[in-house]
Amino acid sequence: WDGASPELLPLHLCSMAVWLSAWMLITASSRVYEIVYFWGLGGTTQALITPDLAVGFPSLAYIVFFLGHGLVIVAVLYATLALRLRPYPASLPRVALITLAYAAVVYGVNLALGTNFLFLMAKPTESSLMDWLGPWPWYWFGLIAIGLLSFAVLYTPFFVLDRLRRHQRG
Repeated sequence: WDGASPELLPLHLCSMAVWLSAWMLITASSRVYEIVYFWGLGGTTQALITPDLAVGFPSLAYIVFFLGHGLVIVAVLYATLALRLRPYPASLPRVALITLAYAAVVYGVNLALGTNFLFLMAKPTESSLMDWLGPWPWYWFGLIAIGLLSFAVLYTPFFVLDRLRRHQRG
């Protein structure tokens, strides 16, 4: 590593959401949009509400954190409103499985490098929703439940809209 910290790898969900947001905007890919929609609005919003930062404003790390997370939300809104991308019922299990597979890979990276990406090895140092979910590794079950619930809540506007359109058609 030549002195570089493995913690700098972009393996947190929000870091991946930043990269995937860029890819989504370049390609207008509906599959990438699904991931960014659920990760971005679910995870990024949570990170903005309870940031795990050791520094404050005007630190560059602070600015980059809020800028990156905020731009993911902007990218999702742009893709939804301007590109007319949206999730579908099949998006929910697809993104859930992708998320679990990603977590399994990242867990292996954490074991190999001694890192804590996705907070799979320990809870964040700052207060967060995870504080309510019990000790390691039992909080993983709470994270999965909250993730699935958040996916369902985030899909609700599209579910309601589809029902209204179906009702209006006949």
